[in-house]
Parts: sequence; structure tokens; C-alpha cells
Amino acid sequence: MQFQKENNAGPVAIKAYKPGEIVFFNGIYSEPVLVSNNSVDLYLQAKEFEEVDYQHLLEALPDDIEVLLIGTGPAHKLMPANTMRELNKKGIAVEVMATRQACHTLQVLIHDNRIVVALLFP
Repeated sequence: MQFQKENNAGPVAIKAYKPGEIVFFNGIYSEPVLVSNNSVDLYLQAKEFEEVDYQHLLEALPDDIEVLLIGTGPAHKLMPANTMRELNKKGIAVEVMATRQACHTLQVLIHDNRIVVALLFP
């Protein structure tokens, strides 16, 4: 087996997660963030997972998105079924999980060159 050194210079490379804080190579975030393949932006429209306005979130997503990850915080929470159906109808695969797992999944999908957006609640 060959090992390669990964280049973590990109803005979306996650160094660490602990409840209340996500550490990227370009900074530490204690507020919700919307992460794409090339950027990390504060998500000011909701402080908690339960406050997400999915119509607004849908408008913020790029047209070519393949996967939407939602990190719900330290514990897994459920997304309303009707919201999941609406996103799926638009061709968006949605995965909802605790933020620790969402951070890991995000890194794997980006490494696989998938077009992914993650809404992460620390």
C-alpha cells in the first residue's frame, strides 16, 4: 500500500471538531457555517438546526450540487420528512447526521471530487 501526503491548504480542510467549535485550516468557527468545495461562509439565517428555513437554504445552494450534508450539532436530529422529499425531488441527495460525522463525510466527498455543500452546526 502506498501512502500520499495530503495537501490540506484549501479553505475547507477540517482540522478538528468538538461540540461548539469547528476548526478549519483557515479559522475556527463557533457559529453555523455553509461549506462548499471551495469556501466556508457563516450561515447567519439560523443559530440552531431546528431554525433552518429550507426554502432559504435551497435558494443558497448552487445549481450543480450533488450532495447536501447537514451536521445537526453534537447529536443527530431528524429533518422533517416533507423537507427531505422536496430536496430529493430537486435531485439533491440529503444526508443528515451529527456534525462530527458530517465533517468526516464532507472531507471524504470533497477528496472524491464530488460537488457537495454542508450546513454545519457546531
